[in-house]
Amino acid sequence: MRIFLTTTKMSFDSPLPPYNASDPSATFLNSSCLDLLMIELVPMAYRVVGDVESSGQKLEDDEEKDAVFFRLEALGYRVGQGLVERYVYSI
Repeated sequence: MRIFLTTTKMSFDSPLPPYNASDPSATFLNSSCLDLLMIELVPMAYRVVGDVESSGQKLEDDEEKDAVFFRLEALGYRVGQGLVERYVYSI
């Protein structure tokens, strides 16, 4: 499955023919790369929280989950904000 991205449309559906791979405005992204990135984000957040807590006090399970959620939420917010800024200015 491929993701077809344009400046005005982002879809996980396969693009309808005819599409041209040599079109400079068309970008194809493999969805498995996106899946692998998402799978790695949660363990990365746990590692970051573990590094922070190793320098200080030990966190309880609920506090650790909250810290991981906070980091993932902040990362998602920054990525979303960057995408919105990029696509709003290109319209």
